[in-house]
Amino acid sequence: MLTANILRIKDETAMGQIMYEFDLPLNRPQVSVKDIISERVKLEIENYSNEKPSQGHSLFKVSEMEKTLNQHEPKTPLILDIKKQVAIALRAFEGNEYFIIIGKAQVESLEQRVDIKENLSVSFMKLVPIVGG
Repeated sequence: MLTANILRIKDETAMGQIMYEFDLPLNRPQVSVKDIISERVKLEIENYSNEKPSQGHSLFKVSEMEKTLNQHEPKTPLILDIKKQVAIALRAFEGNEYFIIIGKAQVESLEQRVDIKENLSVSFMKLVPIVGG
């Protein structure tokens, strides 16, 4: 039996205000930043498909075409392309649309390895463009 390794995920503002937090269970004691983003997107899509709205920063984006294709009767799960959504989230990280702080250090690479330890938190900070800038 695998023991769940848990990361505490926080969505924060640039000022350090926590907007939303949740636990992300993983099935291994060491992961990459890419793994963290991928697992978060999968969980968000699962919640979205089950009509549980995200209260934090969503890392996936539903296109207008997907919204149209997924018009459904109540209680029918939405179908989204998980691989496509993970790729979008990974490109957004690489494009500096958001950044990640693990513990007290900002991560720079998707390949950076993370040892999951008790009480380790991962903060996502989404950058908002300045109007007129």
